Amino acid sequence: MKINYALLWLGSFLGLTMPWAGVSADDGPPPPPPAPCDVDHVDWSQATLVQVHMTYFVFEPKHLEFEYCKPYRLQLTKHGNHTFTAKEFFNSIYIKQPLAGGAAPADFSEIEPAASPRDGIPEILFVPTQLGSFPLKCSEWGHAQLGMRGKIDVELVEDLRRH
Repeated sequence: MKINYALLWLGSFLGLTMPWAGVSADDGPPPPPPAPCDVDHVDWSQATLVQVHMTYFVFEPKHLEFEYCKPYRLQLTKHGNHTFTAKEFFNSIYIKQPLAGGAAPADFSEIEPAASPRDGIPEILFVPTQLGSFPLKCSEWGHAQLGMRGKIDVELVEDLRRH
């Protein structure tokens, strides 16, 4: 039996490298980038309220989905000592109303809500200005290792409807 090593190599090359590359015959050109977000003309009265509660090594909800260029009001509450740490996300959004204490948007990497709701519920008015997936975690010692992690996705409206 004669083995054609060239065909064997070609078959193994195509079979092994193409799935890793994510290339298929159905893939078209990549979608165009979204239009720049005009934060100067955002209707802040239409901001969608999103509440996140941090308790017992869990973010509730642990997966947040936001629409590109849509205004949001993010409120955080907690039971115990927890932080909402998402530096890459905070660096990718336009923040209209920073938290009390006056941290500049570029300085944000995490938020630690007050221990009691009577001390005030931290709220941030923001608009996502970059598409992507961003990690979320609690930076208290050992909390992320015990599962206090999450994910924040920013997508175009059409992409969110496909889920």
